[in-house]
Amino acid sequence: MNTALLLITLAQGFDGLSMWTDVHGVVHVVASNQAPHGATVLEGRGYSVIDADGRPVVLADGGSRADDSAWWRARFEQARLAVQASQALESAAQRDVYEAERELCVTATAKASARVLSRRRGRVIAEAHDEQTAQQCRRGTATGAMVTALQVRRTEREQAERALRRLEQEAVAERVPLRDWR
Repeated sequence: MNTALLLITLAQGFDGLSMWTDVHGVVHVVASNQAPHGATVLEGRGYSVIDADGRPVVLADGGSRADDSAWWRARFEQARLAVQASQALESAAQRDVYEAERELCVTATAKASARVLSRRRGRVIAEAHDEQTAQQCRRGTATGAMVTALQVRRTEREQAERALRRLEQEAVAERVPLRDWR
């Protein structure tokens, strides 16, 4: 948008220019003898075709702005999917390590009863009951393969995030509008 305003402002200082916006919202500034009927006449000379993000309809490499937008969107989608997939894999590896290293406890209870009977009278002379409970806890250990898998997944996630940031920097340098990032 700023490029369009700058161009219009600069063009107003010169003779022989006309400006109009086509159906795609592209602002055209051309020599007045090339302008279509009903174009707004400006002062100045020269030619430019721009849109709100300052990129020409036909890019320097000969491609169209629509193709370029689709290409950037596809690259961003692929980069974001790579980040999401690597985050999911790292999370799964973290869960595996956590489950392997969590503390497990075992509880055992032993019960005993004893009776002493009188042989002559059939009566109980003594009776004893005992119960003992023991608990033992032990923290598990993740295997070397689990730890290595977590490190690999973390590295993959970091690389995917760096690739997305590089793509964003490249898009900023190329003045790709934010709407093409989504």
